[in-house]
Amino acid sequence: MNDGLWPSPPPDNDDPQNSATQALPAHGNIRWVRSRKSLVLQAIENGFLSEAEALDRYNLSSEELHNWREHFRRTGEAGLSTTALLRDRRS
Repeated sequence: MNDGLWPSPPPDNDDPQNSATQALPAHGNIRWVRSRKSLVLQAIENGFLSEAEALDRYNLSSEELHNWREHFRRTGEAGLSTTALLRDRRS
């Protein structure tokens, strides 16, 4: 599942599943800064969170999640900033 764009979970962690999900943003109203978006994308790509779980847990649309993923693949975490996403939406 990891295509090389996403960091892999730490190999020396006793329970990477538990550690990865604990690092995810909490449920509820979230201020989506780029680091939080990146954490969610990494969890999905590394199999710690399914896309359906992410959509439900964070009340995201599939279009929004798709946009995050595309911006991350093109420009890395910097592409996840609100400014970058809005700039792309206007063009």
